[in-house]
Amino acid sequence: IISYSKPDSLEITIEDDGVGFTEKNFSKFAELLKKSDNSHKGLGRLIYLKYFNQVEIESVFDGNKKRSFVFDNSFNGNSTVESLDSDIKSYSKLTFRTFSNKQLNTYENVKASDIKNNLLKQFLPRLFALKQHGEKFCITIDTDVTESNPDRGFYSDTQTITEKDLPDLQEKEIKDIHLNLFNEPFKLLYTVAENYSGTLVTSICVDERAIDIPLLKTEKIPEKISGIFLLQSPYFDSRIDDARQELLLDSAERKIIDEVFAENVSVVLSEKFPEIPDRKSTRLN
Repeated sequence: IISYSKPDSLEITIEDDGVGFTEKNFSKFAELLKKSDNSHKGLGRLIYLKYFNQVEIESVFDGNKKRSFVFDNSFNGNSTVESLDSDIKSYSKLTFRTFSNKQLNTYENVKASDIKNNLLKQFLPRLFALKQHGEKFCITIDTDVTESNPDRGFYSDTQTITEKDLPDLQEKEIKDIHLNLFNEPFKLLYTVAENYSGTLVTSICVDERAIDIPLLKTEKIPEKISGIFLLQSPYFDSRIDDARQELLLDSAERKIIDEVFAENVSVVLSEKFPEIPDRKSTRLN
């Protein structure tokens, strides 16, 4: 990006070292709503065009094949595939061009440090699962700013996310009679500490993502206490809207889950910090 005041100059490149756009993967991409599994909505490519008019895509797969195509409103499902002279490691690179909004909502959308924090927050369930299985990973976030604004902390920067950035989460199986009607196990993943940040996060894990669920009255929590609480259950699989913002639960289900979640978070906090009052079981009729 040239500067924050010139949003039309924004370009985003995402590159990974996966298997690439093989015939199977390209076919799924080209066909709207075709999903690889229940954790995918098959709508991500439409979100691309909500913010950018064009996405240039190149991908190497099967050792020596390179696929190239442009995804925009005129995309017809075709691509160009060429054979390379020698085998190279598979990768995919997506370059988003022509930002369609008139302005950026906040500096946080384009600062490497904030992008890192948001990725950690939203994808913690997936990244934590990788860490649990002993898999190493590295996500690099580069921001290249031509005209910086030091007063707003906006400048070229590089941040990384590895398994070492993830907290060590404890696990607690939740047994509650009110959850019996869901016929699925529920588990709480959490970490709590007393430190400078004083941030409490309560989220529900859905399709390997974390959806914020504000539960706690922070005025009752000492300022220096931080914690992450993730509620996990197979019951939540695919129960999210297409934008991945709202849980698809009816009001009765949501009431039960919110109450049980809040009570278990309260128990953990009060056990570690006795000055925090435990939430009593006066919740469900």
